[in-house]
Amino acid sequence: RNFAAIVGLQNSISFLMGLGITNIREKIIGLANLLRDELAKIPGVTLYGPQDHTKRTSIVSFTIQNKTPQEVVQRLEQQKMVLAVREIDNIKIVRASPHFFNTESEMLKLADLIKRL
Repeated sequence: RNFAAIVGLQNSISFLMGLGITNIREKIIGLANLLRDELAKIPGVTLYGPQDHTKRTSIVSFTIQNKTPQEVVQRLEQQKMVLAVREIDNIKIVRASPHFFNTESEMLKLADLIKRL
């Protein structure tokens, strides 16, 4: 048996439960909504996903006019921002997925970097 992994999993679950699943969800949704709001201000950015904020997840999917998702991801990676290329209905998109450990200032920095691409 992998006792180290079992103990690590138990501690991870305890940590998350201590933070509170509702608190975690509220924070990551808040970060994602902040990023969406900032990206919506940038000309040429198209956002994907529900317009109704109550139906959103923490995933922020978008494209930038005249830039391939791969180009966007590579250029942001050079700036120490890790995003991913994904596909929705045969459309390649860029995916950002804020996590509990991210900050509002990181979301604003990401939006600023995207604006400068």
